[in-house]
Amino acid sequence: MKIQITNKSKINNPVEFIPNNDPAFINSFEGVFDERFFKDANFIHLGENYESYLKYQASNLDALKNSLNSIDLQLEYIWLIIFRNEDERVSTSFVIKTNTNNEGLTIFWRKYLSRAAGSGQNDLFLVRNHENVQEGCIDKIKVKFTDYIKNPNLFLTSL
Repeated sequence: MKIQITNKSKINNPVEFIPNNDPAFINSFEGVFDERFFKDANFIHLGENYESYLKYQASNLDALKNSLNSIDLQLEYIWLIIFRNEDERVSTSFVIKTNTNNEGLTIFWRKYLSRAAGSGQNDLFLVRNHENVQEGCIDKIKVKFTDYIKNPNLFLTSL
């Protein structure tokens, strides 16, 4: 089932990317976000330690969290899959959703890797509730993660 980001827009759910019975499948998780997944090598959740797979995104996590604090957003829900790509290297794909703030803004962080070696995207979907969209403005934009981190206000004011 796809992840609904607006009334009319959905993104692929990484948990469903590779079936559990596929030899490339390692693990998946969907549930409440906990930053220890990225940062704590001793944190075991439902019998799994995700930090060894996600630690490479920890600095991106910190940069995003710093940006989100100023606009009253916190990361709250994650969809995550861990799998082997065509070169047998471990890969991760995830979507992390924030809460919705008083201005009707929600952000989805998508780190996408496919089975093809070297492929991937790291982007954000900035989504504003329909009721909070100003006349003549749009309700969502997709932004490269690095572009957003460099200048979040540029993108936040465009919604």
